[in-house]
Amino acid sequence: MSGRLTSEKLKILAMGTMLLDHAAAAIIFGSGLNEMSPLVENIGIAMRLIGRMAFPLYAFLLVQGFMWTRDWSRYVVRVALFALISEIPFNLVLTGDLWYSRVQNTMVTMLIGLICMRMLNTLEKKFCKSAFSEKFLGSVLAIWSVAVSMVAAELMHTDYGAMGILLVVVIFVFRYRPAELVAAGCLAAVLIYGFGFEVLFAWIAFFFISRYNGERGRKLGLMPYVFYPVHLLVVWLVSIIIV
Repeated sequence: MSGRLTSEKLKILAMGTMLLDHAAAAIIFGSGLNEMSPLVENIGIAMRLIGRMAFPLYAFLLVQGFMWTRDWSRYVVRVALFALISEIPFNLVLTGDLWYSRVQNTMVTMLIGLICMRMLNTLEKKFCKSAFSEKFLGSVLAIWSVAVSMVAAELMHTDYGAMGILLVVVIFVFRYRPAELVAAGCLAAVLIYGFGFEVLFAWIAFFFISRYNGERGRKLGLMPYVFYPVHLLVVWLVSIIIV
């Protein structure tokens, strides 16, 4: 890909759009501020629409992280750890309770997507130079791996569910073909958001993805991981203070 956006800049954009989305959900709509005036409600709606950019950006960054990591085991453990840490803040923002089993946080979706990519990558390496019959078997196993991952996301009630996994897989499959990645990603986004203003903002995320230059930029370390549970706690605290 050609452009001026590094991985660092995409991460900052992802964090910013996610913060706007969750702040609107918890503070404006969750506390009833939207009932104060049409202007406040419209601001909240605008913030939530901008927030539709976050998940495609994070899905793309997850694939990039998978491609460039030197230690997959460490990477998956890190994602699993922060998925666990984030569950209580996620529940608090969503329901105000510490425990809520009907929806699991987005990092659980990312964890399943990461494991799915691992399976697909292993199959790709194993069958890429095989005979046609063996490649066919590899394709069947790949489809099975994706299907199992999507079912797991649905059974675990993860945020974005099976369609979230599908978006990660689409980005992974087309990771070396930028034009196809953007086109297929935009189509997959329709399955998540439907037709309407929400998907338009998801498509904007793919515009920024198309400007990725393949460089990391400044190393942010654990900040993007820590940001997820911390920002959820902050918006929840603000929402209860307002109420």
